[in-house]
Amino acid sequence: MNAPPLNVFSHRIAPAAVVAVLRTFGPVTLDGTDDAWTRATLSLKTGWFGRTSLVVTHNEDYYAGPGWAAQVHGMRGFFARAGLPPDVESAIGGLRFSVALLDAADALDKNDKRLDVVAAIANELDGMVFCPGYLLDRELRVLLGPDGARDPDAVTPRYPTNLFTLREPESGATLGAEAREPDDDDVERDPVPPTPERVARRALVMAATTARALSEAEEEDDLPGLRGDLWKWVEDCGLTDECEPREAAFLQLDGRPKDQDMLNACWRVEGLAVLMWALGHVELPRYDTLVTPRELWKVANIFGPPENAGEFVASATLRSSVELDALNAHLLAFHWRMVDFRLRPVAMDFVAFSKNCWFGSFPVDDFEIIDADLALGGKRVDVASQDARDTASSTAQERHLASNWLRGDSDVYSETDVST
Repeated sequence: MNAPPLNVFSHRIAPAAVVAVLRTFGPVTLDGTDDAWTRATLSLKTGWFGRTSLVVTHNEDYYAGPGWAAQVHGMRGFFARAGLPPDVESAIGGLRFSVALLDAADALDKNDKRLDVVAAIANELDGMVFCPGYLLDRELRVLLGPDGARDPDAVTPRYPTNLFTLREPESGATLGAEAREPDDDDVERDPVPPTPERVARRALVMAATTARALSEAEEEDDLPGLRGDLWKWVEDCGLTDECEPREAAFLQLDGRPKDQDMLNACWRVEGLAVLMWALGHVELPRYDTLVTPRELWKVANIFGPPENAGEFVASATLRSSVELDALNAHLLAFHWRMVDFRLRPVAMDFVAFSKNCWFGSFPVDDFEIIDADLALGGKRVDVASQDARDTASSTAQERHLASNWLRGDSDVYSETDVST
């Protein structure tokens, strides 16, 4: 499963400085020049003989374009729910630059070499680091968490300008400029949930991709035949237009997929379970229990006649909005706790938090609680095994993504935001 990115924000606009920092860690391949690049791939040494790739993206249109002011105000609004200290608010108001380190948030779990790169970039830029739900200082100490938590040693950068001392802009206003009337692209619209038929089509595509991925992982006997048959089934069922480009490429691949692509596709089975639950076909396992993939594939009737898939879509209905909203609140709380523990690996009063937290309140009835905190497999989260926590984190993210997609948070499934 892909980890979320880590984003480094700063007042200083310095793409060349970021490249210079990366080169101190190893060879760098650039798409563009030092001053104008879009993607930098660092070959990072991880041991005596090991190397990994760290991809950093830079988009000048993002921070120099008309939507940056709305982005900064949105960040302030996000953290204001937890209580925003004036010094942090001022620093957010001074942000003018950003780069993203892709698939890097899990480095916080693993405490690996990538964190050194993140901290070096943040130090060079006197920047702040955003990861899901948290704002970190340049030494990766918590400046502000979603429940208002803060490391007493964290240092807030001081920037010479502050957007929030200017007039509140309309969505899309340029930093430092007079606000303009928003056009149609600037207007924030209410989410539009997918139709039952769309959910059913998405579920069938995900059934095919997860079947391919898990069959590859288990090295089943008839892999060559299975590889071709799965894509043919998708075509025969008229589902190709529901496939995202990566899904289509994955299903059409002649040989064995890359390990990471295979792992990412395997984890999609947890989101598939949420969609099948929403369609009323299955019950969702407990939050810390993995789904049984073959039960989901049986419901999807993979390799069945195309008319069966057509009936599956045509007859689709969804559970009530009350049920869908209740699951979303449950999964947000679960995902939040796993992200929070990754950043602050200590026990907490999860029950008290549930009654008055930054995203409202949520029931804990469907969680196992030990000593007021979340439990995984009968053990409080802080004493559960690392393997149990890793599995729970991945499960939480995939199920939360599916639930948010059902709310209409994104038309493209894989682009659905799972910030906590």
